[in-house]
Amino acid sequence: MAVLALAAASGVFAAYVQDAWPSWHFIGHSLVLWIIVAAAAALVGTWFQSWLTTSAALAVAVLSYFIAARVFGPFEYPALLSPLLLFWVVLAAVGALGFATICLTAANHGRLSYLAVGVIAGLLVGDAINTSVGIPYVEQSEPLTALRSVIDNSDPVMIIGTTGALCWIAIMLVHHRHSLIRAWLIVPGALVGQVLVTIPDLLLHYA
Repeated sequence: MAVLALAAASGVFAAYVQDAWPSWHFIGHSLVLWIIVAAAAALVGTWFQSWLTTSAALAVAVLSYFIAARVFGPFEYPALLSPLLLFWVVLAAVGALGFATICLTAANHGRLSYLAVGVIAGLLVGDAINTSVGIPYVEQSEPLTALRSVIDNSDPVMIIGTTGALCWIAIMLVHHRHSLIRAWLIVPGALVGQVLVTIPDLLLHYA
């Protein structure tokens, strides 16, 4: 219930601040809040329980966002039960498969645990960078200049994504404190996460 409450609160918060607070506008175009919700929801029970919990949490986040956006937003958002909303709910269930697998792998003490930790961190930071830049980061003609600009002028999305990633890594390092010798695997895992979170942006960019 706590995770579902967090999911609902994140959806309402994103819908409200994206129009009410100018500096937070891009939070509604970012996945960072949903990634945090999914990671929190996925760390429960068996794989099937994790998938169900994550699916429900993401669906609640999407529904609360759409409802709140119709209440707070100055623009007309799609009606409930619209194809767009149903698409996002189905996408939430599909995405929950990946989060259940990755987060439970991260929590286990196997060989792939640190890689999985890095993937979640990479998803958070990667989406924050893409959102802050405005287009997929890999599409930048001057990537180092763009990255420096994002760091020098960190917006709320970048701060949330980076803070979330650091907190996630810290929690997992404590959880795996008896096998820190493999912690370096977080780095390649983060690169994988960056690639994964960029794929939807690239598809939209070239659609």
